Amino acid sequence: MSKPRILYFDLETLPAVVVSFDLFKPVFSPEHILEHPRIAGFSYMWHGWKRARWSSEFHHPEGRVGMLTLLRDLIDEADVLIGYNSQSFDKKWLDGELMVEGIPPPSPVQQIDLYRALRRHSRFISGKLDYAAQRLLNDRKVETSGISLWIECLKGKRRAWDEMRKYALKDTELLPPLYERVRPYIETQLPNIALLEGKEFACTRCGSEDFHRRGYLYTRTGKYQRYRCKSCGGWFRGLRRLETTEGR
Repeated sequence: MSKPRILYFDLETLPAVVVSFDLFKPVFSPEHILEHPRIAGFSYMWHGWKRARWSSEFHHPEGRVGMLTLLRDLIDEADVLIGYNSQSFDKKWLDGELMVEGIPPPSPVQQIDLYRALRRHSRFISGKLDYAAQRLLNDRKVETSGISLWIECLKGKRRAWDEMRKYALKDTELLPPLYERVRPYIETQLPNIALLEGKEFACTRCGSEDFHRRGYLYTRTGKYQRYRCKSCGGWFRGLRRLETTEGR
């Protein structure tokens, strides 16, 4: 029985380098760009790994193209892709960079954006990953020296790139426990893990076969047995529609 391939990932980007004659209300056009903004590197881990890994244009032996190709190939292997603000930020960044380099896109993959899930199912005062990690995991992101870190990376300083690596790895290592905490509340865009694992009937959220009956679910077309998973705490319904004459 195969396990679904769930990939957690996070991108780090470098800013554009532009020229200006003034710092007071500067006006920029494409002609002012000396270096375009770009993906600096990415951290990733497969579900079940204890530690994340890192690749960047600085560390990868084949540079920028090798780094982007590696990420494309990883996503191509995945059944599910999980990130934080990944649908609006990371995946769009990747697709654009692949276009620039003429690298074919990965195969379509089901995505779970934990940022969107938290915004939909909570009223936290902040949408930042660091805030969510502190509230839900009693953990947090690695602190950096701020914009100076990105500037030093632009200059090719090894110490800065190593600091970026440490920062990125922690971001991705926060994703699996955050997913476990948020998963019972996600109602849409959640992969059917039971189906991916080839199980005839199990929790659709985590694949566990340890669940119990808890009432019924009534839809516009019928009545279904309702279940609650004892492993992840999530809810799911039976596969078959029940007779509507059966009592609650």
